[in-house]
Amino acid sequence: MSIICAVVCAKGALAIATQHHYGTAKNGAEVILDGPQAIYMGAFTVLVGLSLLGVWFNKKHHVVLWMASCFSLASLSIVIMFRAT
Repeated sequence: MSIICAVVCAKGALAIATQHHYGTAKNGAEVILDGPQAIYMGAFTVLVGLSLLGVWFNKKHHVVLWMASCFSLASLSIVIMFRAT
């Protein structure tokens, strides 16, 4: 699980550093984002990757709090991305 978190966070950090995001949509179409949209998508990817680390907490309420905060910040990142365009 930790290696998956590291890979997802690294992909998001790379999108933030290069300001370029490349991915695929559900229907297989290519998605390319540049500039601020790539930064917000990178932040989203990093937060989703960090949320998976919640499985290592001992208590259930800590897991729920960690994942809820990560996903709420990730959702905020997506909202800001759509508002910026």
